[in-house]
Amino acid sequence: FLLHPARLDGALQSLLGLARDEGGFLPVRIGRLALRRGAAAPVHATLRLRAAGERELLADGALRDALGDAVAVLDGVE
Repeated sequence: FLLHPARLDGALQSLLGLARDEGGFLPVRIGRLALRRGAAAPVHATLRLRAAGERELLADGALRDALGDAVAVLDGVE
């Protein structure tokens, strides 16, 4: 894997706390995922909420290595 699925899943799970209703928010699409080849393993994620409605959210984010450099960039997470 260029990016282990468990690392990506862990980052996306942080969006669950942004749910507007009891059903929760489950990301179903990522508009763009860009990876940096040869990067160190990500150790933390940053996510930014772009828009929120009754039943949907739109966010962008990045998985970062220990130095804070982006390993993967996510745009348009819905």
